Amino acid sequence: MATAAPLKFEGLEAFADSATDFISVHGPGPHYRYLFVNEALARPTGRRREDYVGHALAELGLPEHLTRLWIGHMERIAQTREPAGLEFEARLIDETQVLQARVHPLLAADGSVEAFVWITRDTSETARAEPIRASQEQVMRLILSGATLQQIIKMIVTLAEKNSPGRPIALMLTSPD
Repeated sequence: MATAAPLKFEGLEAFADSATDFISVHGPGPHYRYLFVNEALARPTGRRREDYVGHALAELGLPEHLTRLWIGHMERIAQTREPAGLEFEARLIDETQVLQARVHPLLAADGSVEAFVWITRDTSETARAEPIRASQEQVMRLILSGATLQQIIKMIVTLAEKNSPGRPIALMLTSPD
Protein backbone atom coordinates (compact mmCIF):
# COMPACT_ATOMS: atom_id res chain seq x y z
CA MET A 1 0.00 0.00 0.00
CA ALA A 2 1.35 3.43 -0.91
CA THR A 3 1.98 5.96 1.82
CA ALA A 4 -0.63 8.68 1.66
CA ALA A 5 0.25 12.34 1.94
CA PRO A 6 -0.57 13.76 5.37
CA LEU A 7 -4.12 15.06 5.64
CA LYS A 8 -4.44 18.83 5.57
CA PHE A 9 -7.24 20.61 7.37
CA GLU A 10 -6.89 24.04 5.77
CA GLY A 11 -10.30 25.65 5.67
CA LEU A 12 -11.81 22.98 7.92
CA GLU A 13 -10.74 24.80 11.07
CA ALA A 14 -12.60 28.03 10.23
CA PHE A 15 -15.69 26.12 9.12
CA ALA A 16 -15.65 23.71 12.07
CA ASP A 17 -15.16 26.45 14.65
CA SER A 18 -18.29 28.23 13.45
CA ALA A 19 -20.29 25.04 14.09
CA THR A 20 -22.07 24.23 17.34
CA ASP A 21 -21.75 20.50 16.61
CA PHE A 22 -18.72 18.61 17.88
CA ILE A 23 -16.44 17.85 14.93
CA SER A 24 -13.43 15.57 15.08
CA VAL A 25 -11.26 13.66 12.65
CA HIS A 26 -9.64 10.37 13.65
CA GLY A 27 -6.88 8.49 11.91
CA PRO A 28 -7.18 4.83 10.94
CA GLY A 29 -7.00 1.91 13.36
CA PRO A 30 -5.84 0.37 15.47
CA HIS A 31 -5.50 3.52 17.61
CA TYR A 32 -7.83 5.94 15.79
CA ARG A 33 -5.80 8.91 17.01
CA TYR A 34 -7.34 12.37 16.93
CA LEU A 35 -6.13 14.36 13.92
CA PHE A 36 -8.41 17.35 14.46
CA VAL A 37 -11.07 18.63 16.89
CA ASN A 38 -13.07 21.83 16.75
CA GLU A 39 -13.46 24.33 19.59
CA ALA A 40 -17.05 23.18 20.30
CA LEU A 41 -15.67 19.76 21.26
CA ALA A 42 -12.63 20.99 23.19
CA ARG A 43 -14.34 23.79 25.15
CA PRO A 44 -16.68 21.75 27.42
CA THR A 45 -13.84 19.39 28.37
CA GLY A 46 -11.58 22.22 29.51
CA ARG A 47 -8.88 21.07 27.09
CA ARG A 48 -7.30 22.86 24.18
CA ARG A 49 -7.74 21.32 20.75
CA GLU A 50 -3.96 20.73 20.64
CA ASP A 51 -4.33 18.45 23.70
CA TYR A 52 -6.29 16.00 21.54
CA VAL A 53 -4.22 15.85 18.37
CA GLY A 54 -2.07 12.73 18.14
CA HIS A 55 -3.74 10.99 21.08
CA ALA A 56 -5.82 7.82 21.06
CA LEU A 57 -9.24 7.81 22.72
CA ALA A 58 -8.07 5.84 25.76
CA GLU A 59 -5.08 8.13 26.29
CA LEU A 60 -7.40 11.06 26.96
CA GLY A 61 -9.27 9.31 29.76
CA LEU A 62 -12.40 8.55 27.77
CA PRO A 63 -14.53 5.99 29.63
CA GLU A 64 -13.68 2.45 28.54
CA HIS A 65 -17.23 1.64 27.38
CA LEU A 66 -17.25 4.68 25.07
CA THR A 67 -13.78 3.87 23.76
CA ARG A 68 -14.94 0.34 22.86
CA LEU A 69 -18.19 1.66 21.34
CA TRP A 70 -16.44 4.26 19.17
CA ILE A 71 -13.63 1.96 18.04
CA GLY A 72 -16.15 -0.76 17.16
CA HIS A 73 -18.14 1.79 15.17
CA MET A 74 -15.06 2.94 13.24
CA GLU A 75 -14.03 -0.68 12.59
CA ARG A 76 -17.47 -1.38 11.04
CA ILE A 77 -17.23 1.76 8.91
CA ALA A 78 -13.71 0.75 7.78
CA GLN A 79 -15.19 -2.53 6.54
CA THR A 80 -18.25 -1.06 4.80
CA ARG A 81 -16.65 2.25 3.75
CA GLU A 82 -20.09 3.81 4.25
CA PRO A 83 -21.11 6.62 6.65
CA ALA A 84 -23.05 5.47 9.69
CA GLY A 85 -24.83 7.01 12.65
CA LEU A 86 -24.38 6.31 16.35
CA GLU A 87 -26.35 7.47 19.39
CA PHE A 88 -24.81 7.29 22.85
CA GLU A 89 -24.82 8.95 26.26
CA ALA A 90 -21.77 10.69 27.68
CA ARG A 91 -21.14 12.70 30.80
CA LEU A 92 -20.02 16.19 29.84
CA ILE A 93 -19.33 18.72 32.57
CA ASP A 94 -21.92 17.89 35.26
CA GLU A 95 -24.65 16.15 33.31
CA THR A 96 -25.22 13.17 31.10
CA GLN A 97 -26.00 14.16 27.55
CA VAL A 98 -27.53 12.20 24.71
CA LEU A 99 -25.33 12.58 21.65
CA GLN A 100 -25.97 11.61 18.08
CA ALA A 101 -23.00 11.18 15.76
CA ARG A 102 -22.68 10.75 12.04
CA VAL A 103 -19.34 9.24 11.05
CA HIS A 104 -18.00 9.54 7.50
CA PRO A 105 -14.97 7.67 6.18
CA LEU A 106 -12.39 9.63 4.17
CA LEU A 107 -11.13 7.28 1.50
CA ALA A 108 -7.62 7.25 0.05
CA ALA A 109 -7.04 6.85 -3.69
CA ASP A 110 -6.59 3.09 -3.19
CA GLY A 111 -9.99 2.82 -1.44
CA SER A 112 -8.62 2.36 2.06
CA VAL A 113 -9.96 4.50 4.89
CA GLU A 114 -7.41 7.13 5.83
CA ALA A 115 -9.57 8.99 8.37
CA PHE A 116 -12.98 9.19 9.99
CA VAL A 117 -14.90 12.48 10.28
CA TRP A 118 -17.23 12.60 13.28
CA ILE A 119 -20.01 15.20 13.41
CA THR A 120 -21.72 14.89 16.77
CA ARG A 121 -24.76 16.79 18.02
CA ASP A 122 -26.21 17.08 21.51
CA THR A 123 -29.77 15.76 21.26
CA SER A 124 -30.46 15.74 25.01
CA GLU A 125 -33.38 18.15 24.88
CA THR A 126 -35.04 16.18 22.10
CA ALA A 127 -34.46 12.91 23.98
CA ARG A 128 -35.94 14.38 27.19
CA ALA A 129 -38.95 15.76 25.33
CA GLU A 130 -39.71 12.51 23.47
CA PRO A 131 -41.49 10.72 26.37
CA ILE A 132 -43.64 13.80 26.96
CA ARG A 133 -44.54 14.06 23.27
CA ALA A 134 -45.39 10.34 23.18
CA SER A 135 -47.56 10.75 26.30
CA GLN A 136 -49.39 13.67 24.74
CA GLU A 137 -50.11 11.55 21.68
CA GLN A 138 -51.49 8.75 23.87
CA VAL A 139 -53.82 11.17 25.68
CA MET A 140 -54.96 12.69 22.38
CA ARG A 141 -55.75 9.25 20.95
CA LEU A 142 -57.71 8.43 24.11
CA ILE A 143 -59.70 11.69 23.84
CA LEU A 144 -60.44 11.08 20.16
CA SER A 145 -61.60 7.55 20.93
CA GLY A 146 -64.44 9.00 23.01
CA ALA A 147 -63.05 8.04 26.43
CA THR A 148 -64.72 9.35 29.56
CA LEU A 149 -63.18 12.19 31.58
CA GLN A 150 -62.36 9.69 34.33
CA GLN A 151 -60.44 7.47 31.84
CA ILE A 152 -58.57 10.49 30.48
CA ILE A 153 -57.58 11.69 33.96
CA LYS A 154 -56.44 8.19 34.92
CA MET A 155 -54.26 8.04 31.77
CA ILE A 156 -52.77 11.51 32.46
CA VAL A 157 -51.89 10.56 36.05
CA THR A 158 -50.39 7.22 34.97
CA LEU A 159 -48.24 8.88 32.29
CA ALA A 160 -47.17 11.69 34.64
CA GLU A 161 -46.05 9.15 37.25
CA LYS A 162 -44.16 7.22 34.57
CA ASN A 163 -42.44 10.29 33.08
CA SER A 164 -41.69 12.06 36.38
CA PRO A 165 -41.49 9.47 39.16
CA GLY A 166 -41.62 10.89 42.67
CA ARG A 167 -42.72 14.37 41.57
CA PRO A 168 -46.07 15.76 42.68
CA ILE A 169 -48.85 15.78 40.11
CA ALA A 170 -51.20 18.73 39.78
CA LEU A 171 -54.27 18.66 37.56
CA MET A 172 -56.51 21.62 36.96
CA LEU A 173 -59.95 20.97 35.53
CA THR A 174 -62.05 23.84 34.29
CA SER A 175 -65.63 23.98 33.19
CA PRO A 176 -66.75 25.80 30.05
CA ASP A 177 -69.37 27.64 32.17
